[in-house]
Amino acid sequence: SALNPCPQWIAAATSGPFANDSIACEIVYNPAAGTFANFSADQTTIGEGMTVNFTDATFTSDPGGIVLWDWDLDGDGTFGDSTLQNPSWTYTACGPTDVSLTVADASGGMSTITQTALINVVAPTANFTFTPLSATIPIPVQLDSTSTNAGPNATYDWDLDNDGTFEIINGGPQQVFVANSAGLFPVTMRANNACGSDMITLQVDSRQGLCTTFADNNGCNGNFFD
Repeated sequence: SALNPCPQWIAAATSGPFANDSIACEIVYNPAAGTFANFSADQTTIGEGMTVNFTDATFTSDPGGIVLWDWDLDGDGTFGDSTLQNPSWTYTACGPTDVSLTVADASGGMSTITQTALINVVAPTANFTFTPLSATIPIPVQLDSTSTNAGPNATYDWDLDNDGTFEIINGGPQQVFVANSAGLFPVTMRANNACGSDMITLQVDSRQGLCTTFADNNGCNGNFFD
């Protein structure tokens, strides 16, 4: 806090456009005294089963520093989930979770902070990439989920032939689609976790492998190989 800002005229300009109108002011800043709990998280919107790393950011003026950290990481209102300064916690309950930290300094001063609904465990946002693995028909195409907030327990359903039915249920994040010609093929993937599901359909382009190998004399300029 600033104490008695500009208590006196310390120096006044004696020449120039601000002569007799400007002053130099001395401001004394005294840092706040006491202990004030605070912390941050490396991610706050996550998928079910993902882990959050917390970093203590407590300020204290106590020369002895902070000697105790007590965390409520699961939002149940009970401390004791961890006594580490910088803990980690894996979240499985869907929805928002409060996180609280109580600290004590060497002189016995204590401070508590609660960050309301800090962690949110949500359903995935589906997405995937595709990579042709060959320039020879039939063309195998690697499909890789890039879904966000899926979490380690997520499952993936795949409709590879565009018939509206998932041929692969509760599969993994990677699949191989085989294209019998060079062209565009709709592929649908649904990402699932305990909090919900999300679905996306992309036009998988099997011509990319041909483009790389044969340059312009192929499907890249519209002359598809069948």
